[in-house]
Amino acid sequence: MILLVTLAATALAESRPLPAIIPTQPAPDKTIAAYTVGDVLACNSVSDLPAKHNYYADRRYNVGLKANWPGAKIATNIDALCEIVLDAPEDTPKEIIRDVTNNLHLVIREVMDVSDNEKVDALLRIVAAQTDPKKKKWAVDFATGFFIDVLDPRLLNLQKERLDDASIAKRMVAEGIPDIEITARSLANQKILEWLQEDLAITLDVAPFDVPNEADGCAALKVWLGANAALVATKCAEAKAKPNRRIPTYSKLTWDAR
Repeated sequence: MILLVTLAATALAESRPLPAIIPTQPAPDKTIAAYTVGDVLACNSVSDLPAKHNYYADRRYNVGLKANWPGAKIATNIDALCEIVLDAPEDTPKEIIRDVTNNLHLVIREVMDVSDNEKVDALLRIVAAQTDPKKKKWAVDFATGFFIDVLDPRLLNLQKERLDDASIAKRMVAEGIPDIEITARSLANQKILEWLQEDLAITLDVAPFDVPNEADGCAALKVWLGANAALVATKCAEAKAKPNRRIPTYSKLTWDAR
């Protein structure tokens, strides 16, 4: 028992260095009005800021940033926030990219004081600006991650564009059985049908989209989306108007101050 307690205490005490791609946290007395986008991300990513840090003023945290940081009202700061990940070195571990991406989503949701339309415009700008395939994939994944937040059909359409993509997006490997390869279009098909049925409450016969020939099923779904664009837009507006609609929660993932 004593050994278990000692091991647990050691694990809790392990250092968790702030990833290199996250800027150093702002000084405790730095005026919030002078914060950069890097400062805002760092405040949301550091676990041990000093007790009197300005980010903690009145115990408002991101609410305080939204109210007192002028950058919260500048939509292009969404572009700048995303550049923090897009500029990450290629050898940055996937786990770090995943966790920083989580915090970016939280910052854009809780801090940026711009309309949902402006947020989507920014996300689409970011996608359109990418020429590197890996960065493009990250940008599309990040943008479509906001669909449930804002229920904008333009984000659903980013997945619609993937219905033509037969490249391998995931590979499942298990001992004793052949590898299972999952295409980008298959994942897009699944995600779109989930949104249509669960989030937009559209009654749908999925049989034409779930057929042995994957290409045919994805093509059929793409045709359906084109023919029913007005319905999707209407259902997005209806779902967004519901006061009790489901929005995923995000918790901060934090590291030690630098």
